[in-house]
Amino acid sequence: MSKFLRVMLASAALALSNAAGAAVINGRISTIAGDGEDPELKVARIAFTVGADTRLFFDSLVLELTRDLNGDGFITGFDDELRLYDGATLLARNDDSPTTYGDGSEHPFDAAFTWNFRQAGTYVVALGVRGYSDRDALRGYQADKAFQARVGYEDFAAWRLTLSALSGSVSDVHEIGAEVPEPGSLALCGAGLLGALWLRRRRR
Repeated sequence: MSKFLRVMLASAALALSNAAGAAVINGRISTIAGDGEDPELKVARIAFTVGADTRLFFDSLVLELTRDLNGDGFITGFDDELRLYDGATLLARNDDSPTTYGDGSEHPFDAAFTWNFRQAGTYVVALGVRGYSDRDALRGYQADKAFQARVGYEDFAAWRLTLSALSGSVSDVHEIGAEVPEPGSLALCGAGLLGALWLRRRRR
């Protein structure tokens, strides 16, 4: 099986698991040019949709102390903070958590928390270097602050966020401002590739 086909099938599987109640999303924190004032430190904003009476567990993996945990070829890390928003209203936040080890985390600097959503809708969780404000979270960066590596020597740090539906459903998980394929399109493409592979093997 070609590398391209394996990647497409993995993407389709991620899209299907996303729709089924769990999602994993990866990104990076770095110094950016957000409004022309340098430096500015990125705050990642991840949007998602839930059904009514959904209970979600948010778990971040950002600090790689001894090995490459997310498989991107780098060892990086920072002390993160998670904040959950309904529009501009802060619902929950967490800095350090002892419950974050389920995703392979090595340190409680990785944040985690659970939230019960009574109403269906689209919400946003912000992920950034500890100490950002609500204003920073809503605009997507911390002004006059540059990235400083806590682990490693890169000019960025990778993050991974897992959203697990303990009840209800979660879908359409994506980083705001990052171009990603629609989950439905990924699933359809993956199904098409599986069908093509089946036909190819049948003709042999």
